[in-house]
Amino acid sequence: MPKLELESHATGAGTDLSRRKVLAAGAAAMALTASRAWSADAAPWPSKTVRLIVPAPAGGVSDGIARLLAEPMSANLKQPVIVENMPGGSGVIGCRAVLSAPADGHTMLVITSSILVEVPHVVKLPYDPMKDFVQVADMVRMPLVLVGNAAFPARSYDELVGVLKAHPGKYSVASYSTGTRAHYAAVAFNQRAGVDLQHVPYKGSAPAVADLLAGHVPLAFEALPNVVRHIQSGKLRAYAVLGPALPDLLPGVPSLAEKGLPELALPGWQGLWISSATPAPLTQRIHEEVVKAFASSRARQQLAGQGYEFSAPANLAEQKQAFTEAFERNAKIVQKFSIRAD
Repeated sequence: MPKLELESHATGAGTDLSRRKVLAAGAAAMALTASRAWSADAAPWPSKTVRLIVPAPAGGVSDGIARLLAEPMSANLKQPVIVENMPGGSGVIGCRAVLSAPADGHTMLVITSSILVEVPHVVKLPYDPMKDFVQVADMVRMPLVLVGNAAFPARSYDELVGVLKAHPGKYSVASYSTGTRAHYAAVAFNQRAGVDLQHVPYKGSAPAVADLLAGHVPLAFEALPNVVRHIQSGKLRAYAVLGPALPDLLPGVPSLAEKGLPELALPGWQGLWISSATPAPLTQRIHEEVVKAFASSRARQQLAGQGYEFSAPANLAEQKQAFTEAFERNAKIVQKFSIRAD
């Protein structure tokens, strides 16, 4: 998993880095030993259909990634791998479905990181993401973009800010769910840019993008893969990237950091999680199978040019560390900007 761009406040950074490398190496060795023991002693896995639970509607990023993963995973495991969409409740419905199932590796969660490292700081949840889930794979990174319907009366970021300042409270901006980085961005953008957009949360990206295209909501903070083809076709207009600029995909579109809003560089990724009650050796085996399936040439070919960045390989210890750091970073963002559920 690529290192998240976090500001370090600790002293002795070199010592901490060395300690992390030692811990990661030790954890990897233990996982390998446990994996071999589990392979010899435990019941075969999988022994039945594997379910990939997606707490979002069909047609969004999580759904697409899950379906892309299911085919090679099924072929490798010689068992059916199916995708089940369970949208709603800021991801709670899907997450609870995974936790209520036996922790035997047959029910997994494919979601954007928002659901477990962002939403919990804004929405009260019936589970603890840091204790109840373990991340098995970080598959792709997805930049967030500020995008608008092509009919909106602004052709550039600077024009957009001018229009919004001239008409405070008149326009709205969509996010794909309450408590996500898209929601964070809406609140922080209002404060930092000095505008007054009305936040409209949706139950997933698919309905948010549909309303954006139809003109029912004029603006949105959205994951680039969900809107890149509409931007390229001229139906939508990209105003800014919440992260490094992307000259190949979005020529001429600035980053918000370039516009003086570096706090809005909000990284996000698409990953696979399972219940933390799953035996550690089985967790390691699932990690290996998911990584192998998603590394298939077909998966990479289908995602090429769609706004995804493939995540670098990482073992389970490294993923846990990055998961923890992202969770803690988002807690600080929520406090700084006083972000609350609408």
